[in-house]
Order: sequence, then C-alpha cells, then structure tokens
Amino acid sequence: MGFEKVLDQFNRTKVAHMSLQGQAYTADTVAVGVKVHLDTTPALNGVEYPGYSEVVRSWKKEDGTSPRIEWRWGSGQKEFSNSGNDPFHLGSYEDDGGCTPALRLTRQLGDGRTEVWAEPFIRAEYNGGLEVVGRRVTFYCD
Repeated sequence: MGFEKVLDQFNRTKVAHMSLQGQAYTADTVAVGVKVHLDTTPALNGVEYPGYSEVVRSWKKEDGTSPRIEWRWGSGQKEFSNSGNDPFHLGSYEDDGGCTPALRLTRQLGDGRTEVWAEPFIRAEYNGGLEVVGRRVTFYCD
C-alpha cells in the first residue's frame, strides 16, 4: 500500500503545558508522575493542518488506528522511545493524529536535573517517500 505525501514540515513544535493528576504543573523540573503535553502543527506547501482537523486525523498507518505522525524522545545521544528501558509512558498519542501526545515520567531519570528532548517525525514510507523531522523541544526532569 502506497501512502501519499501529506506534510513537508512541522510548525510550532512545543511543550504546550504540564500537568500532575489533572492539575496544572508549573515547576521548572518534571517530577515522577508529571505529564508533559507536546504539540506540533504539520504543514504541506505552507498550508497548516491543526491536529484536531479531520484531515490530520485521517492520516493513519495500515492498521487504520495508528497515526502516521510519530514522536521520539531521549536525553543526550540516548533515545528512550522504543528502547525497552523507557522512563516515560506515552499517552494521548492517537488523539489529534499524533500531534498532541503526552509523556508521563514514570521513574526518576538519575541524580539531579536531566535535559530531555522530544521531536515529531513522519517516516518516508508513510509520506510519499519523504521523511520529515520536526524541531526538537527540550525540558528538564528529576
């Protein structure tokens, strides 16, 4: 099954907000249990498609459920996502076509403050042969 090209860039990739047990979390460093809510806006030929749009929600992989937009995250050169040793739980991934996932820290990362990065991407096989990687955003965890 061939997939058409649906995007050529990600705009405004950011940490939208943080929460703990449904309440706003405003500390500078993410603690265990805190959710980091991410957000990005895909675009094609300068036209942006917000994640809540039916257009973006229709961009699915072969299974008909998984969004074509994916995320990866890590610290330094180490990628946590799909590592088998991921200190985060990915939630809300299928909402908004993969544009607004939440990462919840499930265990402490190490001693002290650790910089963590996250970036959206779409694999070439799901985008007409063009891989697109969005800007990395960073935040700090305990």
